[in-house]
Amino acid sequence: EHVRKSEERICDICGHTFIGEESIAKHRKEKHEKPDNPLYRCKVCSFTSPDRKKIFCHVQKHTQAKSTIRHLCESCGRSFANQSVLRNHSLQHAPKSHK
Repeated sequence: EHVRKSEERICDICGHTFIGEESIAKHRKEKHEKPDNPLYRCKVCSFTSPDRKKIFCHVQKHTQAKSTIRHLCESCGRSFANQSVLRNHSLQHAPKSHK
């Protein structure tokens, strides 16, 4: 039987290929949305994964991006993950006192 490529559907979670929307919907429900295999969702974007660890690592990317933006050195433009690292870095820009 000849199957058109336009009827093929690829599961965005596991990569399996299915013919038609109905079959991939059934697959998602049975394999990825069972109570014993919940689908975890990122609260920042549309990323989903059945693996909780992958979601945690993914969310860290959003968190790191936000914290980097918040801690910017006004003297040289470098960015840092937290305020204390920025404070230590800023010491190199401060005038040195001579004793």
